[in-house]
Amino acid sequence: MLCNSLKRLVVPIFVVIMLSVASLSLAAPTAPMYMPNFPMLAGDSVMLMWIPVPGAVKYKVYVNGKPIGEAPAPPYTTPAPQEGGAYKYTVTAVDASGAEGPHSKEGNIDIIKLTQPKGFQSQFLGDTLNLRWSGVKMAKIYDIYKSENKDDKPENFQLLASTEDTRYVDSKVKQSEHEVTRGSGKPQKKFYYTIVAKDAFGGTSPMEKIETVAIPYKDVDGGGTKDLILKIRRSKLVFVAKPLGSATEIVALSGALMLSDKETIVYTDPMGHVIAFLDKRGERIRTVGEKGPKPGQFGMPFKLGVDEDDNLYVSDSLRGALFAYDANGALLYSTKAQLPNDPEILKFYKREDRPFKFAKLAASVIYNGQVYIVEKVSGVIQRYDKDTGEFLGYFTVKDSDSGEEKIAFFPGPIDLLLDKKNKKLYVGCSVARKVFVVDIDTGEALYTIGSSKNFVGAFMAITGLAFTPEGDVLISDSALHTVQVFNGETGEYMYHMGDKKAIADEKAKGQRSSIKGLNFPTALNIDSQGRMWIYVGAMKGFMVREWINDDIWDASKDKSEE
Repeated sequence: MLCNSLKRLVVPIFVVIMLSVASLSLAAPTAPMYMPNFPMLAGDSVMLMWIPVPGAVKYKVYVNGKPIGEAPAPPYTTPAPQEGGAYKYTVTAVDASGAEGPHSKEGNIDIIKLTQPKGFQSQFLGDTLNLRWSGVKMAKIYDIYKSENKDDKPENFQLLASTEDTRYVDSKVKQSEHEVTRGSGKPQKKFYYTIVAKDAFGGTSPMEKIETVAIPYKDVDGGGTKDLILKIRRSKLVFVAKPLGSATEIVALSGALMLSDKETIVYTDPMGHVIAFLDKRGERIRTVGEKGPKPGQFGMPFKLGVDEDDNLYVSDSLRGALFAYDANGALLYSTKAQLPNDPEILKFYKREDRPFKFAKLAASVIYNGQVYIVEKVSGVIQRYDKDTGEFLGYFTVKDSDSGEEKIAFFPGPIDLLLDKKNKKLYVGCSVARKVFVVDIDTGEALYTIGSSKNFVGAFMAITGLAFTPEGDVLISDSALHTVQVFNGETGEYMYHMGDKKAIADEKAKGQRSSIKGLNFPTALNIDSQGRMWIYVGAMKGFMVREWINDDIWDASKDKSEE
């Protein structure tokens, strides 16, 4: 009887044990555990290694929660992601029944894509050229490529050297072998460099950006300066356009441009709060706008730009807004300017510890479907979609004449001019007495015009920019009463037109006593006949002049302008 009782007890216990074993065999595998230092980057791949899980017949691998592959056993290798960012890898175990266990702890891999080295600087120490640039995160070595041909593509540059440092001395470039005298007519020698960063796994930064190094000119002595000063291009007055009227006279013109027909001129009057259209004889066609805070009303319309369809883009310096109009003066949209959230830039907005509440827009140009506007407090170039007014970003203009790159400070009147063919943006700053020339795509400084300490190529008050029919750069200076002309390719001084008051050399003044000058020239434009339209004040309007015989002459021969 006892035996029967034991049998009755043993059977249920045996069944419970068997059921328990069965339930254990049906349970999903446990989560895998990574081996130390895994996952890890190995060249262009990511390798994962983990402790095998009992009962697992395969493993699944996930990245950021998405399955990317399977492995019968560790390790597992997969190509590294092409895009930079943070990637989280997990592994699960799968048993013979197909049951998948829980995910392992996340293993993080940060993919850092190398960027193009920035902050390129060049300086002659002694007779040799020293190059410097800013370091790139994760970079182990830098390859320096060089060319003497500005038309070479970066991939055709020759490898000059490799270095682990962020500086290099190019001893093959000697200033003494290449410098020339300014005004001698000889071409300035230039070298072109691009720096490529490499990481420990063979990854490289893009090979795009090209930095230009120009051999400095020799200082011009007194005799050379005198000869240059006396090179004048003659022009004669064709007519004067006086767009005056009882209710619509020009109060204070700040910007003017020609439409595509090169016969219709449009100007902004910041104090009259209008933009106005004139015909080829200077007769007023119509005005647009009025003073006020509503759409289509201006606070201070300052400068304007025009696209290929003759749509106008007007910067309002007082309201900190961009206005877009069609060729007939109908308002398309208006948009408020953006202030960059960058402490280095925002510091320029502070006056007496009180920050500006709006951007002070100055001038605009149109390129690749975008409106580029210079902001005259911080030196920021803002970008907007020309069709919608959507803010697209900004870049800063650098002033590196002092040997270190700093954000250019732009108080006072400024103007913009764009060379679309060569992708060069000219930023004329009256107070800085310079024209900054920058790459329109990158915002990198190429060179400046106006850094000369002599009269030649120097300014006192830059007030207008335009291109000659040949593509050279016209720059008006209201304080020197001149229009100076600079080579459109190199930025070098060529000749000038203007008043004897502009001549710093006393002897030259005596030789030019009969030359009739320009009275406070500001806005500049070239019409369909290649004539200059120069605004010279509300009482005189636009002075329209054409060149005589298309030649440059010597004022010492006592010729006079007609």
